[in-house]
Parts: sequence; structure tokens; C-alpha cells
Amino acid sequence: FRSDIELSNFEKLKSEIVSMRKIGYALTCDLWTENFSKISYLALTAHFVMDVECKSKLLGVKSMKGISNTSKLSVI
Repeated sequence: FRSDIELSNFEKLKSEIVSMRKIGYALTCDLWTENFSKISYLALTAHFVMDVECKSKLLGVKSMKGISNTSKLSVI
């Protein structure tokens, strides 16, 4: 980790994910390419229901240099 702040954020996110296990969740991923720089990104999101309301939590985004479409994802 780069800093104590990132470690703190990681621990908070980890705690939230553990609490979601009790109610169930679904994971989705999204891949897109930013048009100007032509860099692709992959995002992972958790979706769950809490207090009869649908919620989503972004778990992470990663730059995927060299991956410009889904046909290349199998190499990851």
C-alpha cells in the first residue's frame, strides 16, 4: 500500500464486504476504453439490498493497458 490512508480505506472496504456476506450480493465488472488516451479500465462493483433499497459499492478500478476489447480479457 502507498499510505496509511489507503490501508485504512482497504480495511473499511474489507469490513463492508464481510458484512455484505450476511445479506448476499452480486458482483459485476465493466470494461471501457477512454477515447482520448485509449487506455482501458476494468471496474468491479458489488450490488446488494439493504433496508429494502438496492445499493452498489465500487470495489475497485484498474487500468488495463494493452486491453482494448473483451476478446483480450482471457489473457488476464
